[in-house]
Amino acid sequence: TCKFDDKPALSFPGKLTQLLPGGAERVLADNQQHPFHLIHGSVATPEEGIITKIITEDQYLAGTDPRGCLVMLNPMTDPRPRVLKPLLDQGALGLVSDYLKGRYSTPDSLQWVVACTEGGDWHITEEDRPFIGFSVSPRTGDMIRTAANHGTVKVRVQCDGRRFADTLPAVTALIP
Repeated sequence: TCKFDDKPALSFPGKLTQLLPGGAERVLADNQQHPFHLIHGSVATPEEGIITKIITEDQYLAGTDPRGCLVMLNPMTDPRPRVLKPLLDQGALGLVSDYLKGRYSTPDSLQWVVACTEGGDWHITEEDRPFIGFSVSPRTGDMIRTAANHGTVKVRVQCDGRRFADTLPAVTALIP
């Protein structure tokens, strides 16, 4: 367990859970199961999470209001500044991406998404606005898009990501 500001880390680094009819739930992304599920730079939610919906990129481009929503990007849309900035400008909470080179030969793989910042930098800068993003497999992305095209995809978004402003002369880290 790591600590931020002398507070123990929450029990979830990043989790996206679909809320199904009848109270059932389906985990779509869980950073504790695979570290690539959470996009680098995502910010914290309240511990209980945020309940919102996922809309598709096509719905967004057709005029659906993205305010407070996650936007499921199209399969060939890579999560970069040219996509993130307009979504944040219009009030989106963030995005979900299943972009993956070789997606059809590896439908259960994930892309490690870093540099999904407003400036295209590797790391978040203090100018970057808050967002939450998830990387999912092509199979999961296709399932989300199909569900969103047939109705509302309601989700719980949980993240304990923190951003800090500081200057470090050098950093070395080992992630087991």
